Amino acid sequence: MIIIGLTGSYCSGKDLVAQYLVDKGFIHFSLSDMIREELTSRNKQITRDSLIKTGNELRKNYGNGVLAKRAIEKINQNPSARYVISSIRHGSEVETLRKKSNFFLVNVDAPIKIRFDRMNERARENDPQTLVELRASEKRESQKKGSAQQLGIVRKLAKINLINDKNVTILQKKLDNLLNDINVKLVQRSRPSKEQYYLNISKSIGSRGTCLSVQFGAVIVKDDQIIATGYVGSPRKTQSCIERGFCLRRKLGVPSGHRYEICRSAHAEMNAIINAARAGVSLLGGDIYLYGERIHEGQRTPIDMHPCFICKKLIINAGLNRVICSRADGSFITHTVEGWIKDWQKQDMLDDRFQYNANYGVKDVLLPEVKKDNKTIFKKTNNVLNKNSKTIKKKK
Repeated sequence: MIIIGLTGSYCSGKDLVAQYLVDKGFIHFSLSDMIREELTSRNKQITRDSLIKTGNELRKNYGNGVLAKRAIEKINQNPSARYVISSIRHGSEVETLRKKSNFFLVNVDAPIKIRFDRMNERARENDPQTLVELRASEKRESQKKGSAQQLGIVRKLAKINLINDKNVTILQKKLDNLLNDINVKLVQRSRPSKEQYYLNISKSIGSRGTCLSVQFGAVIVKDDQIIATGYVGSPRKTQSCIERGFCLRRKLGVPSGHRYEICRSAHAEMNAIINAARAGVSLLGGDIYLYGERIHEGQRTPIDMHPCFICKKLIINAGLNRVICSRADGSFITHTVEGWIKDWQKQDMLDDRFQYNANYGVKDVLLPEVKKDNKTIFKKTNNVLNKNSKTIKKKK
C-alpha cells in the first residue's frame, strides 16, 4: 500500500497532481468529500462556506482526525491498492494518516502571484478578487490551534515539497521523479537489516525441527556468508519425537531446564556446529544467529532466545565471535563471546542466568525438593529404558 497525501495553497495545482496519480492507477479520496457526504446526509447545500463550517464542526465534535479516520475506513476495504488523499487541512489529520504504513505527505505550492493568476483564469464566484483578499483568506484557514483549518501547520509537516510554477509537462516530470523517489524509500523500508535477515533465515530453518516443544533455528555466518545451519532434531537416521509421537521429557515429567541428556534431540546450536565439522569448515571468527519459538498445545510463542549452558560452552570453544538472539518482542540482542569468557573468568557460570535473564533453573537444581524430583525422573527413565530393552529382546 502507498498513500500519498496532498496539501497546499489555493490554486497550487493539487487537483492536477491528484488526477495525474489517478491516471497512474491511484484511487483518489478527498477529505472534502467526507464533508460533502455529511452535508448530503443533512440535506444541506454544498458551498465553500458550508464545507469549512461543517468540517470544523465535525473535527470539534468527533476529534480533529475524524475526516482522516473516515478515509482510512475506505482504504482498509482494499489495503493492497495505491491511494492519493487530498484536502488535508489539519495537523491531526496528518497524525492519523501517518499511522498507516507508507504514507507520504506532499505539499504542492507555487508563488502567490502565479496562483492568483490561475485563480482569475478559473473565475469561480467565491474566489478572492485581490491579492490582499487571497492572503487574508489563506491566513484565516491557517489557524495554529483548535478544530479550525491549519493549512500552515500541515504544509510544515510535509517532508516533500512539489513546486508547480511551470507548465503541466514539467509538473508531470516532477511527479514521475517523486514516484521514483517514493519507490526507493519503500524498498529501503522493506529491506531488513543484516541481523534481521539472518534471523529470518534462522526462523525458517527452525521450522524443520523435529522437537514437539520448541522450534529453534541456528545460522552460522562468516565473512557475510552462511557456512552452517542447524535446527533442533534427533541424530541422523534415528527416530524423532515426531515419528514416535510423543516428547520423552514431557512423558517423564522432566522440568524445563533440567536433565538435557534425557532428550532425543540435539540443540540447534549443536547441530550447526556439528554440520560445520562434517563439512570441514572453520568457525573461527564467525557469528551465530539464533531464533526461537516454544510450542505447546498447538500454540507457537516467540521467546527471548539464549543458548543453554552446554551450547554456550560449545560456542566458546568453537571460536565464534558474536551470538545474535531473537527476542519475544521481535527485536534481537547481541552477545560477544569474549564478554562471556570474561564474565566466567570473574565468577562461576551459575551466576550467568542473572546477567542474561535466561531461565535455566540452575540454582533450583541445588534445592532438596528438586533433587528428589531428579531421583524420581532417573527412576522413571530407567523403567522406560528397561521396558524398551525387554521389548527388543522379545522381538529378537
